[in-house]
Amino acid sequence: MKLPVNNISISTVNGPGCRLVIWVQGCSLHCPGCFNPNTHKFDARAEKSVNDLIKHINAESQIEGITISGGEPLMYPEALIALLKGINRNLTRILFSGYTLEEI
Repeated sequence: MKLPVNNISISTVNGPGCRLVIWVQGCSLHCPGCFNPNTHKFDARAEKSVNDLIKHINAESQIEGITISGGEPLMYPEALIALLKGINRNLTRILFSGYTLEEI
């Protein structure tokens, strides 16, 4: 299974503590004022194996959690669920979405 990824980095500003942040590639919402318009275009070349992402995340010893942003992470529900199930259960999780709670 694959997830299109624009960027992966370590951050202390995308949630509490030191976090690994994944920005997915692809979004059809085009929210006004979006911080990441460069992540809107769908690009299959950006695809990363979910298993490789899990290994990468679980190997990061200094993080306390992950943040998933985009693009729109919820456009890839199966890959996202597999990723979240595979990572260390002790890591906190934050997900940014342009969908409303009613839409989710």
